[in-house]
Amino acid sequence: MGHGRLLGAGRGRLLGAGRGRLLGAALGCALVLGLSAGVRPASADDLDCPGALSLRLPCLARQAARAPDADLLTVERPVQLGRSLTPSELSGHREQLGDGLTVEVPARQETGPGGSVLLLLAAERRVAADSRITPLDAATLAAVREAGLCTGKPERSLCTALAREQSGADLVRDGLADPLDTEGEESGTALWILLAACTALLALTVLILKAVRAPAQATGSTAPARAGGAPAAVPPARGRRTGPRHRAGTPRDKSVNRDAAQAEAQREAQREARREAQHEAQHEAPEEVREEAQGEAREEAARGESTRTVTLRPVRNRPAPPDPYAAESPPGRLAVDPETGELPPLPRQFDAPAAPPRPRAVVRSALHPEGYVEIDRCLYRARWIGGPAAPPPPVGAFVDVRDISGEAGDGPDPVTGIPAPHLLALPGDTHDA
Repeated sequence: MGHGRLLGAGRGRLLGAGRGRLLGAALGCALVLGLSAGVRPASADDLDCPGALSLRLPCLARQAARAPDADLLTVERPVQLGRSLTPSELSGHREQLGDGLTVEVPARQETGPGGSVLLLLAAERRVAADSRITPLDAATLAAVREAGLCTGKPERSLCTALAREQSGADLVRDGLADPLDTEGEESGTALWILLAACTALLALTVLILKAVRAPAQATGSTAPARAGGAPAAVPPARGRRTGPRHRAGTPRDKSVNRDAAQAEAQREAQREARREAQHEAQHEAPEEVREEAQGEAREEAARGESTRTVTLRPVRNRPAPPDPYAAESPPGRLAVDPETGELPPLPRQFDAPAAPPRPRAVVRSALHPEGYVEIDRCLYRARWIGGPAAPPPPVGAFVDVRDISGEAGDGPDPVTGIPAPHLLALPGDTHDA
């Protein structure tokens, strides 16, 4: 009982610790993901304006008007100029876009002439080191300069750099653009990896808790019943199905166990009643036994079952006749008659007949020393002659008897008034205790 309590307490602490670890892991993953999301910069609104530059600029102006906050345009493929743009159109689009446009050129991408003009219109430029910046022709450069898009010193302006082909690393080196930060993609990949690791950790913790909880629940359900003295569950009978529909713990199994326990209790009560009846019968007074036997005899006579008196003859074992020549003749030889000179006749040998079995009776009342025995469903009064050395057999046991009806009188004893017994109950090894 103490061991079961200690085991249940230990498993309870283990389950508590497992739940604590699970909650800590969940909170840790949520905290890390929240911090990672907070550290990432707020992404600008992506502008989706496909086509050539002459088509993109009006689209960019409309989207920028609807979203006055920072706008992001990613050049994912080369952008063409389309029709020629006048300086007034370029300056007007520059005013409409304002200072919120950001143009990015990813790695291994080419801007095209339209993408190069977008870099001039952008307030912030981000280029990858291995990106390629397409140069502008002379007419486009003249229109750009007239529109006022070339700012700064001429030797270090973007318009001067766009006169020839450049790379993203060249613009970053000259300070004309900012390097495209790839940490966002790397951080996104890291977040996915972290999320997968947290998911795997949570799944592993749940499996461990289930594996530990199942034995703990089984111990918790069986330990109190055994500690309280309740009988253990009846094992399933041979050939009984134990599948999911006949699993232990179902109402059908509970009813079967309850019926088995009730049947066992009834059998135990019957055995106890029989033991008490035998004990009382052995210690009953002679008068009560006599009245009970006489009452049973009267009931049998009333039912038409008359009692019968059976005369039993004693059985004696007769020994074999002695050999008349055993003392005179040596073993294996016969003496010769000295007068006639002839051998004496051989004696006749008779085998001793097998002794018939002694009559057996069933003790129906205690022999103190007289009581009643039953032979062929008839009661006879018998006297136990075993003496103090051999106690009388209990009620219900078999005993050997000998008929003394011819030796005793038929009438009752003149002093006590008790009828004389007809049988003698013999001690020995032939009766069954």
